[in-house]
Amino acid sequence: EHLDGSLMAAMVTFTPYNEYWHSELLSGRTERWGSGDVHCCMYCHDGDCDWTDWGDVMMQSLSDWEGAEPYYGRVKVGLLLDLTEGTLTAYKNGERLGVMKNGLTGTYSWSIQ
Repeated sequence: EHLDGSLMAAMVTFTPYNEYWHSELLSGRTERWGSGDVHCCMYCHDGDCDWTDWGDVMMQSLSDWEGAEPYYGRVKVGLLLDLTEGTLTAYKNGERLGVMKNGLTGTYSWSIQ
C-alpha cells in the first residue's frame, strides 16, 4: 500500500516522525517489515542518525555512529541499504562515512534531511 498521492503532494515537508505520518505509516505494517527493530532511518544535517521502530517512541537519535559527520550547503549525500549484510551506510561527496545502522531486516524507509 502507498500513501494517497494527494496527501503526499499537499505536504511541504514530510517526516515519518511527525505524529500524523508516524500513525499513518504504522497502520500499513505488514509481515514484510520483518523481525528487526528499525524500520526507518534518516541521515540528518547535524550528522545524527534518527530512526524509529514504529513503537511507542516516534524517534530515537544516534549521534555516535561510525563516521557521524554533519553536512552543510551543497553536498552529495548517499545512503546504501545492504539487506544481505543488514546495514545502512552513509556517503558524503562520494566518500564513505560509515555504517549508520546495522542488524536491519525486512522492508525499509530511509531519507536524508
